[in-house]
Amino acid sequence: GLFLHIFLILKENDKMVKLRSAVNFQLKAGWFGSEQKAPPIILKEIPLVSFTQISGWPDNFEKKIQKLLSVLGFSELGTFSKAQIAKEKTVFRVGPERILVWSSGAFEWNTIKSLADKNSLSFLDLSHARTIIQLEGVKVPDLLARLISVDLNNESFPGQCFVLTAIHSVPVMLYRRLDGLKGPSFNLFIPYTWSASLVELICQTALPFGYVVKGPLPQD
Repeated sequence: GLFLHIFLILKENDKMVKLRSAVNFQLKAGWFGSEQKAPPIILKEIPLVSFTQISGWPDNFEKKIQKLLSVLGFSELGTFSKAQIAKEKTVFRVGPERILVWSSGAFEWNTIKSLADKNSLSFLDLSHARTIIQLEGVKVPDLLARLISVDLNNESFPGQCFVLTAIHSVPVMLYRRLDGLKGPSFNLFIPYTWSASLVELICQTALPFGYVVKGPLPQD
């Protein structure tokens, strides 16, 4: 039953391959650029842990995916602009028959796949294919306005909203978290192979505002 599946997921956590940062050498802890009483921008890399794409066919995707979503803790598929959250897992509906499932806690996807109709749903593990940069602070919307063409005001882009966009022609996904203690808070999902160059661009663009780096990620 459901509890057996959850037990198997937890039991197999330790088998997952450790992910390595592509930007550790860039993100040295410290204050950079304009100094103020409080940092207007806080930048850090956060662990991706698990990031999986699930796709299917137009005629039955919503029906087939619902069983998996229920096991993962979601009551619905969601919309194309607002993420669904269940504990440490977040679902982004990025297309009519495609979702991205991000988990900040490790679990074994093989157990989840065993519940799926293999003739209707396909899985693609992207856990090694993305870097997440978290940006938080009162000046983050101004920083992002210099990098992407998206209206980020609170009314049109509130917490839990996400958008597929691009920075210098590199496709990225921007997700607005529920705002943190230091102001607006965003996660930027960047293709792994482009993460070093885009993080350098982000840091250069943030210099006039002043920013603090929290990190880097520990490496085993």
